[in-house]
Amino acid sequence: MNRGVPQLKKLTVRWCNWGGSSRGMIEFIQHGLVPFARENPSCEIVTELKRGRHPCLFAEYVRGFDKAVGVKNRSAQEISAVVAALRDSRLSAIDLQIRATRVTIESF
Repeated sequence: MNRGVPQLKKLTVRWCNWGGSSRGMIEFIQHGLVPFARENPSCEIVTELKRGRHPCLFAEYVRGFDKAVGVKNRSAQEISAVVAALRDSRLSAIDLQIRATRVTIESF
């Protein structure tokens, strides 16, 4: 939190109900997502079923920044720890500098 304002605005949980790499994510959705949502009422939580894709988490923050974390083949406890880290993380000046200095093909 920054000055009492939760920074995590939206958490998108993307998973597959067919692939084996989503077992931990399915278990997290069944047992850990609802308690997380109750603890963080200001955070919008969206689940997306994407068949044939590895599970991942997308976090959008109040300041307009976002982070994506792949959680392929992780257990529900590990995914819970990643979600807590995304909730508590702050974007530092180093992150801002790295994002600002990325070179793309279009810049040439």
